[in-house]
Amino acid sequence: MNSIPAFLNRITISPLVLSLLLAICFGAPASAQTPPQAPGPERIFIGNAGPGPNVGSQGRDAEQYAERAYNEFFVAMQQWGIYEIVADPARADWAFEISITNDRTCGGYTGVKPGARAVLDNYQVAVLMTDAHTHHQRAGLAEPIRLFRPSDSFDQIFDRAIANLVDDVKKEVGGSVTMTPLPAQNQPMAPIPSQIDVAQKVFVESRVDADNAGGNSVANERQLYDDFVAALQKWGRFQVVSQAEADLVFAIDFTSPLVCDYGADPQILIYIKDAKTDISLWAFASHVPGALFTFNAHRNVTQGIASLVTEIRDFTMRPTWAMNASLPPQPGAPLAFTPAYAAAQPGPMNASPSSLPHIGSVSSLAGLVHLSVPFSVKSGTKIMADVTVTNSTQQDLQFYYTQGDPLGCAVTVQGENGKGVNPTTEGAKALATHAAFNGQRQTYVLHPREKQTRQCELSTLYDMTAPGTYAVEVTELDGVPTTSNIAAVTVKP
Repeated sequence: MNSIPAFLNRITISPLVLSLLLAICFGAPASAQTPPQAPGPERIFIGNAGPGPNVGSQGRDAEQYAERAYNEFFVAMQQWGIYEIVADPARADWAFEISITNDRTCGGYTGVKPGARAVLDNYQVAVLMTDAHTHHQRAGLAEPIRLFRPSDSFDQIFDRAIANLVDDVKKEVGGSVTMTPLPAQNQPMAPIPSQIDVAQKVFVESRVDADNAGGNSVANERQLYDDFVAALQKWGRFQVVSQAEADLVFAIDFTSPLVCDYGADPQILIYIKDAKTDISLWAFASHVPGALFTFNAHRNVTQGIASLVTEIRDFTMRPTWAMNASLPPQPGAPLAFTPAYAAAQPGPMNASPSSLPHIGSVSSLAGLVHLSVPFSVKSGTKIMADVTVTNSTQQDLQFYYTQGDPLGCAVTVQGENGKGVNPTTEGAKALATHAAFNGQRQTYVLHPREKQTRQCELSTLYDMTAPGTYAVEVTELDGVPTTSNIAAVTVKP
């Protein structure tokens, strides 16, 4: 007896539908099931939130402390090897912002100056761990930079504080809690954030307290903002725009705390943040000399801001890694950066590259450099070129540059008649300084398939005010001879 109803005998089921029905009822065969994908490693972005108030004393001490902390923390996190470290904070799961703070206190009377108390420094190195997308704070960790043994040098107590801070991070995330060794001497230089190198537009934010703008050091809360914007515009590297249009946010602050019984200590602080993610990239600070008269105090602040902008300008000339670059987690793997401090050596920028030790031969960059310039500009407009180096070889390429050299990027500019264009007064000085420059040499590595993009000045170096079409070619990058494509820019009246 046939138990299947007659109407079912007339239904035709395709093999595809039948296989789907069987999969739903009995599960797909093992060979057809897709194995679950293991989650990839978490990504972190490491930023230098910089020196806080009272860090350092004069000149660039503040930045040196903060940059050293950033560098040692970066390398230690890479050696730990459980995170992928990314160049772009927008690609990160977590933001680790490293900083140095100093909570000054006053001790007993010194006897050096009647009634004056000793200044006691209480340095700490800290890291703020936040969700890169929600900005929810995961943890704020800090370690004192404190003397434990009379025989300890400052380097030893500084390095120990960084190692302890990395141990704190390991405990927080539940990873390996093996003690982090003290940083090796002459360790690699960590890369600076790429956003600062590629940004075009910035928003300037004042954090100066209008009710406590610094006494006679600052005329009013607008002085620092106006002076800083004026210094940026004189430089010409960035366009100051609204916050909605900006690539970066420059936040400027001022403090003038009393130093026990010795008077005030005026300080200017500048914090650079990524405008899209609001994550700290870098920070700068400078102590401003005090003054007896208000006029001199205002002048000192203006000069201090100009000095900070010069520091930022030097900073942007340093090599960095590509925006899409990352360092994959590789516990125990060798570091990806060449020991820049160990390789640093004095010497002219135009020394023969073949006489220097290279990972890969960089006697010429022919075929690796691409130049792009604006199609047309109005006469008098500042003209910049975007220069991209792509390592299309199968080996690491090592580059050298000299800190402070005004020309890490050399170009030639020709007019419509094929003749070279005369340099400007500023350009002639820069070319002469470059040709005879001696200084501390640093090194960086470009790995296979990595790119580096920088901006090179054109109209600042060469007189391109006359209407017409100019041909531009890159001839040297960081002391390495090269040839690039020839790009044309038309200057209109």
